[in-house]
Amino acid sequence: MSGLGWAWRRVTKARPVVLNLKSGEAVKGLLVRTTGALLELRQAETLADGHVVPMDGTAVIDSSNVAFAQVLDAAPPPRG
Repeated sequence: MSGLGWAWRRVTKARPVVLNLKSGEAVKGLLVRTTGALLELRQAETLADGHVVPMDGTAVIDSSNVAFAQVLDAAPPPRG
């Protein structure tokens, strides 16, 4: 398990995050579950070269591949 394993449990479930991977790629989505070193993202998108590409299904990423993470503020609900 990555040295940051404990930190993932502190992130509230279904929080929007950007995972910046050691490969240089980034993945944005809702962190919905952590199982051991695995991070499960829904509504995930890859971010590369100024392009956003939606991913089908659920993205599962091993936390040992994550260089750093950004926990984003959830957008406020729209006013009616």
